[in-house]
Amino acid sequence: MHELAITKELIKSVLQFAEEARAQKVVAVHLSIGETYGVVEDLLTKAFHHFSRDTICADARLDILFKPICVKCTGCDSVYYLKTSALSDMTCPQCGCHNSQILSGDEFCIDNLEIV
Repeated sequence: MHELAITKELIKSVLQFAEEARAQKVVAVHLSIGETYGVVEDLLTKAFHHFSRDTICADARLDILFKPICVKCTGCDSVYYLKTSALSDMTCPQCGCHNSQILSGDEFCIDNLEIV
């Protein structure tokens, strides 16, 4: 359950940003998480609320946008989407090439904080 480690780092980053902005309270945290992370939303949310208690993040809302895995073939420039289970075999469905580049779906970003 890597959600615990992710959550601890997330809260650390959010608190740092909030402190720099001299915030008194974090109302919401907006995240973009790529499907390659394999994050379970419910576990992340529960861990966030557990570890953020007694901080200015307590009761903050987590808004999570999960990003699909989008891949571009370096052989034919075809763009296609993958399921997480297919990451080990990134064969282009158009030309059969095995050289592909992940365009999105491997990110973990704090997009925005709502603070007061």
